[in-house]
Amino acid sequence: LQSIRAGGKSYPADIAVVIDHSASMGRRAAGGETLFGQAIDRLQDLGKMLGPSDSVSIVLAEHTPRVLTPTPVSPAELSRVIQTLRQMDNGLTDGPIPDALGAAREMVRKGTHLKKLIVVLSDAQRTGWQVNGEGAWRAALGDRLAGPDRDMGVFAVNIPVDDLPANLSVAPVRVLPGLVGIGRPAQLFASVRNAGPGTSTESPVRLIVDGRTVATQQLGTLDSGQSQTVRFDYAF
Repeated sequence: LQSIRAGGKSYPADIAVVIDHSASMGRRAAGGETLFGQAIDRLQDLGKMLGPSDSVSIVLAEHTPRVLTPTPVSPAELSRVIQTLRQMDNGLTDGPIPDALGAAREMVRKGTHLKKLIVVLSDAQRTGWQVNGEGAWRAALGDRLAGPDRDMGVFAVNIPVDDLPANLSVAPVRVLPGLVGIGRPAQLFASVRNAGPGTSTESPVRLIVDGRTVATQQLGTLDSGQSQTVRFDYAF
């Protein structure tokens, strides 16, 4: 925050915070708290640094970005938003960071202050950051050279995952047959890969339809870099 306080003076700022709410943020550290919970802790720390005239917007990075604050809130109102976040379940989708950044940029534009800042709280998953998605990043950040966003600061705060050696991810689900009829059996295939340095043992894989768990399978041991395909049979 000191980077937007010029000349020792406290100029108010419009600040948007992007919180990764993808499935990987549901992993638990050694102390039992999820990475999503740790991100909320960092948001609370940030709230203590805000000036009374700053405005805050919260965007959740999900499959489709979710804006928790349709209009920016004051630092005094941030505690209510934090309470809402702590009551949320873990995310179950991917969380494209560029899409969420684009939504955050629109939120800070709604603010009336000259200083603009976006902070991203994430576990830095490569898939979520879409490191090769040049088009997505260009759309997310706008014209940083000559456009209205050239002075907007964007900072990433990584949630540490050093004590979480296994890192399972699910590839896109393949459904057969290609045309699914009501009440007709379908087969769903997905490849689960361990991208972490450690070994994963006996991890459950759930099939969730319309927000309800309809089947569960147990994965065997996956060493680093290994993958396993799971199949579910289901009639929609």
